[in-house]
Parts: sequence; structure tokens; C-alpha cells
Amino acid sequence: MQDLAGIALLTLAIGWCAQGCGSDSRAADPRSGSLAEVHDFLERISKIACAGAASCCGVEGPPFDEAACLRDATPVLPFGFSDFRDTPHFMFDEAEADRCLDAFQAAMTMCHDPPSQVDAQYHCSLVFRGDVADHGRCVWFGDCAYSPHAVTTCFYSGDTKAYGSCQGAGPRMPWTGLEGEQCLTTCVRDNAGNANCPPPGADAPILAGCFIEDGLFCDGTCERLPSAGEPCEGNYCTPDAYCDGGTCKLRGAGACGISAQCTSHACREGACASRAPLGSSCEDPIECESEFCPAGLCETGSYPTDSVCALYPAD
Repeated sequence: MQDLAGIALLTLAIGWCAQGCGSDSRAADPRSGSLAEVHDFLERISKIACAGAASCCGVEGPPFDEAACLRDATPVLPFGFSDFRDTPHFMFDEAEADRCLDAFQAAMTMCHDPPSQVDAQYHCSLVFRGDVADHGRCVWFGDCAYSPHAVTTCFYSGDTKAYGSCQGAGPRMPWTGLEGEQCLTTCVRDNAGNANCPPPGADAPILAGCFIEDGLFCDGTCERLPSAGEPCEGNYCTPDAYCDGGTCKLRGAGACGISAQCTSHACREGACASRAPLGSSCEDPIECESEFCPAGLCETGSYPTDSVCALYPAD
């Protein structure tokens, strides 16, 4: 999954003009913007993707050919940006495009820490929005009407190749909330930077998600996690503490009954143990120093992986 996630993040913008990028014949208007603005956005996000990989590969993986990356015109899958079509149905949201670029830039500049993909996923999913209703005929995802509760896309099925149908592709996840911001839920990030949030209900408002890694939890608004000695509910305490009997208690390094009592989050045979190094067997990510256990082994969660860097290997 880590390789796929890394490839997805890199390749969402590469090859954006492989198909459907016609001449700039569409007149600018308040609803959609011009094709020149769309093409500028796609070119900028392609450059961010290639530059980000080039700066990290060679450190975390094989050397990377940024020029070859920029020249590539192969269709790609993530976010569907490479499927852009100049249809009469889509709206290009310049404000969300700027937010998407900023979030994507932040994600691509983090080599050793997991990229913050959650905000890139949220804002980039709002760049293109259409006016085709659910189950209506579409050519690409940008034709489909915005839903506040679900990410919609253009599904092709059966023998129909000329057009697809607008359908929901899953619940829309919240963006990263700040302290004091109205929120929907408490979330955590996995070691690939992906958001793990409880799916919102069908009629739930789409609000911010408060992330444990940011020291926040959701209680109507994003609030600071309680520290040792303070009252708590559920498992919500600062990372150096755990919730026991309604009070946050400090984790330690001695005798233990459960892993939550240990600073290492690993309790073995009644004593707190060190986390497992890379290559060790694991059942839960928290057992690993890297906090990443994708296939029964502790692996690095850093970006990019070798498979990403190998997409455009330098000579």
C-alpha cells in the first residue's frame, strides 16, 4: 500500500495533457475560468510533483530524472487530473486550485516525514466541479455535480466507452482543523500521511477533522488534548499520557499490564519493551520504530519509495 500511495501522490499530475487538452477556444467567464488558467494549474502541479520527487530521491531512493518526469505524457489515475476534458459542464475553482497547490507543495517537500496528504486530497478534489446530477451522463469526473457528503466521479461500465455515469465514490473526508475551529470528528494520520477519520453520516455537515498528531481532538470545536493529571474521555490524552479511569496518566518504561502504559507503546511479558527496528516482524504499526507495518514487517513510511523514484530513473 505504501508504494501505491506514493505513486499515486507523485503521478496524479504527470501526463496531464495526454488526452483531451484542446486549443484554448473556451471564453473566460465567471463560472469556469479560461482553459489557459486550467492549463496553468495543471502545469504547476506537474512541476511540483516532479520537483518534489527529484529533491527526495537519491536520499530516500534511486536518483530521479526530473526532466524526464516533466516530459512524460502518460495518462495517470489519481485525482483524475490527467483526464481533463473541455466540456460545457465543469467549473474551475481558482481559489481551491490555489489551496490545492499549496497543500500539494507542502506534501511533496517532506522527504523524511509522512506527507500531509489529507489537505491535498481535500482541496484538490474541489478544483473541478460540474453540473451533471447523480447517474447523469459524463465524460470525466469534472462534469459531475459537487456533493458536500461524497466524492463523485465518472464511472464507465459495460461496453460504453464514449461516456460514463456520475456516481459517488466514497464519503468526503474533512480537512485539517485548527484549534477552536468547528469540527466534525477526531482523526489520526497513518505513516503515509493519509487521514483515518470515521466516515461522516449521510446528512452530516462537512466540517474540519481534528488530528491527534496535531495535539487536538474534536469536542464540537478542535480542542487541545488533556495532559497527565487532567480529566479525559476515551483515549484522548497527549502522546506522553494515556486515559485511565477518567484521568490522563503518564506513560512509563517499567512494569506494564497494557501497551498504553508504555512510552514505547509496546508491553511484552509484563514489561515495557523497545519498538521493533526496520525489517522486524509485526502485527500492529505501533510495534515498529517506523510505526508502519504494511505486510507483517516493519518498514519505513518515508516518501518517496524506491518504486516512485524508479518511475524516472536518472542515468
